[in-house]
Parts: sequence; C-alpha cells; structure tokens
Amino acid sequence: MGVRFRRIIGGICAALCATLANAANVTLSDVGILALDHYWYSNSAVEIARRDVPGPGVEFDIQFLSSEFPGYAFYPTSSIYGGAGDWVGLDVSMYDAFSLDFRLVDVDGSGTARELVVGALIGPTSDGYIWGYTPQHLSPGGPFGATSVTPFTPSSIEAIGFASWLLPDSGWDPAGATVTLRVSPTPGAVQIPEPAALVIVVALALGLRNRQVL
Repeated sequence: MGVRFRRIIGGICAALCATLANAANVTLSDVGILALDHYWYSNSAVEIARRDVPGPGVEFDIQFLSSEFPGYAFYPTSSIYGGAGDWVGLDVSMYDAFSLDFRLVDVDGSGTARELVVGALIGPTSDGYIWGYTPQHLSPGGPFGATSVTPFTPSSIEAIGFASWLLPDSGWDPAGATVTLRVSPTPGAVQIPEPAALVIVVALALGLRNRQVL
C-alpha cells in the first residue's frame, strides 16, 4: 500500500509540475490558428489547404516554392500590419511566453536529413524587433514533433502566429517541396479567448469549404 501510495503521489506531483511549468504560458486555440490571415513576405510559400482535424490541431498543406528565401518561408499571423488583426492590442501582460506544438505530418520527395524550422511567433520583442520566435527543427527522419516556447515582455500583441521555413543546405530540392504541418495548442498553456464573432466566421468558412469539397 505504501509503494502504491507513493506512486500515486508521485504521479500527481508530476502532473502538477507540468501544469505549473505552463501556467504562465499562453497559446492559440484551434479557432485562433484557423483564423491566422496575414502572411509575411511576398513571393513566399503558398498555402494549398488548411483544415481542422479531430482532436487538437490544425493541418496546413504548404507548397514551398524553393529552398531559398523567400520561397522557403511560410509565416501566417494575426497582425497589426495586415489582415483582420483579431488579437492586435490584446493584453498579455500576465503571461511570460507564447507556445505552440508542431508535428510534421507529410513531406513529398525523398531524403530524411531535410529540416523544417518552426516556431511560435509573437511580437513585438523586448529588444525592439517586430516579432520573434524560438526555433525548433523537424525532419522526415525525426524528430517529427516539437514544442516552441517563445518568451516575451511586451504587454500587448502586435503580431502572433507561427514561422516555418526550409533549412537551406539540408537536402531540400531547389524547386521546393509540399509539406503537411500540424499546428496545435500546447497542453497546459492558457488558450487566448477568441471573440465570439470570430468563432462564427471560422465556422461559416469551414462549412463553406466542406460544401465545396463535397
């Protein structure tokens, strides 16, 4: 009984520690990820499709146009610089970091050494940049998944979303590649509450897209 009790207490403590580690982190919900509508860089990668999937997460089918800038870059955001800006000005002063989970679902072509760099993007940064992110590396040869946690100090949002780009000189075809990337809220982090109107808009957009597919 004593051993079993200690195991139960140990499990509770582990779960509590994991929760506390994320207590000061904020993340985007599926609705928030679906609503990212401002893309950085002209002539950058092209979004082929975006879909909500069972359980947490949104999958993006991305056509990277080359293995060089700007064709290797895909940066969807909610931003003061374009789009609807649903989270612009939101007070996030009570949080320390922005977090997202990433998983490489599919990549066309061959070669397991190729690397996709991803990161949870938020701005402005404490050192004056428009935005920043903590890079993580995914690859067809593994790792397939990672969590990016980007610390920030500004009290309100001017840009939020994610970064993804093909790492040059890691074996990508010069003509680019098609990648399916799943972006998910980080478990344990606080999800930014989306405006009620945004939930309706996203639901209508998904319904229209599904009707077109059918």
